[in-house]
Amino acid sequence: MTLTNRGRGNAQDVVLTDSLPQGLEPGIVAPASGATWDGRTLRGRLARLPSGGTWVIGFTAIVRTDVTPGTVLVNRAQIATAGGLSASARVAVALPPAELPPTGGRGAERGLRSKNLSENALQF
Repeated sequence: MTLTNRGRGNAQDVVLTDSLPQGLEPGIVAPASGATWDGRTLRGRLARLPSGGTWVIGFTAIVRTDVTPGTVLVNRAQIATAGGLSASARVAVALPPAELPPTGGRGAERGLRSKNLSENALQF
């Protein structure tokens, strides 16, 4: 996830909150990102994000084995600053069906499709 300050001034005390939807479990968080898992919620805090600056949070989430094939999982992240600015972004991941139709090739691959449901990436 990449947060970009598109404002004219510095963003102070930037707080990230990303609660995983049912069906996803916390995975790994890149240590350099400054974020950690708090149960099923990813939390991060950055003291200052300068105008034009970016904050990259690398993390993974694991799809639970009991999720029904074909399910669409929607994840939403939110940010807020000490100055009262806030933004959110959503991304949807569609799980593949239980069985794929024949393709005529040697084998079929399962893949995840995702769609950014927000107009923009997280920005403020």
